[in-house]
Amino acid sequence: MKLVSKYNIPHVLSQISYQSSSIEYFMSLESSRTESTDISQNITQNFCLLTNLQRQNKKLLNELKYSQKLLEQMNIIESNINAMIRNTVAFKKLMQRSDEL
Repeated sequence: MKLVSKYNIPHVLSQISYQSSSIEYFMSLESSRTESTDISQNITQNFCLLTNLQRQNKKLLNELKYSQKLLEQMNIIESNINAMIRNTVAFKKLMQRSDEL
């Protein structure tokens, strides 16, 4: 069983990418508005929050990419272990046959 198949990493990556582009869009909208002082303060706060969210999304994206690489390496290791088990079984059978001869 492949470990990567347990996780839908491409879907998560696309969601983070979509969120990042949405954040950038809303940031551009927020920065282009000119309204009263109260609204301006809210815009500034929202802009800061969106900027922090974007940083967190980038961080998560990097962590997911790293996790995906680790999962791929784990699959290779799992495949190699399975091959070693098959080879060991085959070797034992071969040894039994040679003992019988």
